[in-house]
Amino acid sequence: DIKTWQISLDADYHYKVNDILTLRARAYASMLRPWTVDHPLRVIDRYRLGGSESVRGFSEWGVGPRYVQEAIGGDTSLGLSMLVVHGTSMPVFRRA
Repeated sequence: DIKTWQISLDADYHYKVNDILTLRARAYASMLRPWTVDHPLRVIDRYRLGGSESVRGFSEWGVGPRYVQEAIGGDTSLGLSMLVVHGTSMPVFRRA
């Protein structure tokens, strides 16, 4: 078993346009490193991209660096996203 450490930052902002629409912006960054330089990261421990939860239309591990046609993942992850959310798909909280 390889010991690793990770540092992550995540920011999320919601802006209510009106009673129906909300804009959501998200930015994140993560870095993964082995605890000692003697043991490189295993492929299974690395960040991967693809699949329905990250990049729709690509299979899991379908996006990113490859070595001889095999996905090897990465040790740094950066992302930005923007969403327009319809009001009925989120719970509504009202001030008392």
